[in-house]
Amino acid sequence: MANRRNTTLATGKTIIIIVNSIGRENKVMLEKQIQAAILKHLKKTYPGAVVYKLTEETNCGIPDVLFIWAGRTIFFEVKRTGGSIKPLQTHVIKRINDNGGEAVIVYSVADVEKFIKSY
Repeated sequence: MANRRNTTLATGKTIIIIVNSIGRENKVMLEKQIQAAILKHLKKTYPGAVVYKLTEETNCGIPDVLFIWAGRTIFFEVKRTGGSIKPLQTHVIKRINDNGGEAVIVYSVADVEKFIKSY
């Protein structure tokens, strides 16, 4: 059985450490690490696609990643396991979907691939 504990990094970020039953630590990825992995995967797997990391300075509540490929425009809101979505993010995702775009919450590269292939 795994035990959880919080650890604060030198950067001030807090991460969750999961210690399994034999004492090995498995670090839960930070949201920005998941975003970086998703961006790298999309750029490598879909050459020629438009892939951008969006920032909240552009517009509050906007999803983290914009992906345009094969006639599709998809926004990915990236969360770490156990992360919560803010009401404004939910509102923006709903507006994107209501206006014909595609916006989804993902927790991993596998979630991204599953969504892209589901079309």
